[in-house]
Amino acid sequence: MISKHYYLIFSLFFLFVLDRLVKLLLVNYPIGNFSIGPISILFHLNQGAIFGINISRFVLLVAMVIIFIVLFNWLISAWQAKEWLIFYSLSLIFIGGLSNFLDRFYFDGVVDFISISFLPIFNLSDLYITIGLVLLFFTWRRQTNVF
Repeated sequence: MISKHYYLIFSLFFLFVLDRLVKLLLVNYPIGNFSIGPISILFHLNQGAIFGINISRFVLLVAMVIIFIVLFNWLISAWQAKEWLIFYSLSLIFIGGLSNFLDRFYFDGVVDFISISFLPIFNLSDLYITIGLVLLFFTWRRQTNVF
């Protein structure tokens, strides 16, 4: 019998591959802009940092590597402690960051493609990171009884 935690790992792998495939398709087969209700799909290459902030590529690379090392160590600790919600939260942040990091390496910027009128343009990786951070916050809040 397969452990439910391996389904969790499979779902993370699926989300990572989905993000990579969508970005590769948008880069290699531009579709133009189209809208589905309030959501628009359009191609945008973000060469800055978060929200398009311009900083040195070297500083950004060093910061990302440090964050990945810390995050990976925290991931291993969560797995060993069987803290599954923390593990899943951190994994979402990790795969989102890794996919955006790969974009910088292969495309010289992050491929963004989802636009909702009141938000900055983003991608699935950004969504994974945001969901991971929200889950992590509420898990921390529940464990520490803060607020």
